[in-house]
Amino acid sequence: MMNSAFMLFLGLVTIFVFTIASFIKKNQQLRQSQIAREQAFLSAMAQKKGQPPS
Repeated sequence: MMNSAFMLFLGLVTIFVFTIASFIKKNQQLRQSQIAREQAFLSAMAQKKGQPPS
């Protein structure tokens, strides 16, 4: 009885860890695309003002 409960607990922990890892990876990808979008927007604004993008 104790052994099966422990196995169930290990399974839940493993699923939890994999879910968090995939969530973190997805967050990093979203953040990178958002940063790229912001940089493109800033360079476009700088070009409108006639200043070269820094």
